[in-house]
Amino acid sequence: MKEYSLKNPPRELTVEMLRLDPLGEADQKRILDFVTYNGDFDSRLITNAVGRNVFFPFVEPIGTFDTVQISGAGYFDFGITDNNGEQVVLIPDDVNGLICPPHEDVDRFTHTTTVVSGGKETSLVQQSPLGSYTEQAARIKFTNSIQATRLVKTANCPFIVPLPITRIHYQDIPDGQGGRQSALVWGCPAKGARADELVFALFNHETANLDKKQQEDLVSKKFQAYFLPLLNVMGKSARFLHQHGLCHYQMTYGNISPLLRDQNRRPKICLYDWETLLPIDVINPLLARAYDMGGVLGTNSAVLELIFERVGMSPESLFTLGYNSFLQFLSGYTDEEPEDLHSKLNLTQDEIFQSFQSPHKILGLMFGTVLPKIDG
Repeated sequence: MKEYSLKNPPRELTVEMLRLDPLGEADQKRILDFVTYNGDFDSRLITNAVGRNVFFPFVEPIGTFDTVQISGAGYFDFGITDNNGEQVVLIPDDVNGLICPPHEDVDRFTHTTTVVSGGKETSLVQQSPLGSYTEQAARIKFTNSIQATRLVKTANCPFIVPLPITRIHYQDIPDGQGGRQSALVWGCPAKGARADELVFALFNHETANLDKKQQEDLVSKKFQAYFLPLLNVMGKSARFLHQHGLCHYQMTYGNISPLLRDQNRRPKICLYDWETLLPIDVINPLLARAYDMGGVLGTNSAVLELIFERVGMSPESLFTLGYNSFLQFLSGYTDEEPEDLHSKLNLTQDEIFQSFQSPHKILGLMFGTVLPKIDG
């Protein structure tokens, strides 16, 4: 297991906390010790750290939320400062997992997300200090998350939302945009696990001594077991949001949990990162929905591409996996059986292939063909 350590600054950092209402004293102290870098936090508690996110357990879990996620209170040397509009997983190269505190002269990270506004695609460009948030971005993300928690109380909501706990501002560290560098604290279920971790489970020692056909069959079975049920619930989640006039725009495998179950054993996901939660564009709602859904299919295409590279899967098998993924997602979205959707859509072989190719081709197919037929 990777070990992490904190690089403590010359003196404890001064912070302003929005609130810490749901927490007991032990959890409040553990969080404050971490974000202030006062030397009292035990780094052996950290279970995972990626990008600007650090995870460690609650002393006292809050219902199903067993893990603290702190976003923006530390950074690694990512080796990258711009996502160029793509999904980027920021993993430190440092074997020791050194986490550095926010400071004024840190490099900046540019994050771009495409949404639909005013009837056309629009790039939202956010420049944050590396490893933290600007004060404005932290406020928006926290407010959106609180709005999302209200949705969860609605009947038949297919997802849960990480518990918003507090917003933190570093008093003496400017964010470069007139505010203060900021961090956010959440409560997470399932130890804060994300579905993209399942990708690594597709390729492990079980496949090492198998021939190519056996490897292909095993990875295919794993993919169907891990990802098809997830895609179905992601479809239900996208539909739920659209029915409430909203788009998430970042429903990727890195922003959802592995499959969970509620008290009635119904499948659910935890849906993270509500920074780009927006009302569906009133001028071009079809394009907005297509972009939102295309994000899901795009993250799945990235996994299929990795399978192709790692296993050298035959085009026929890859075609089958891609199309089954597509139908499972749409089955969740429409609440129709995959076989019925196959007949209704009546796609050509080339259109089916587009459904798990580049994000641009996926978008064109969703906007021009699939959604009109679904809404038909």
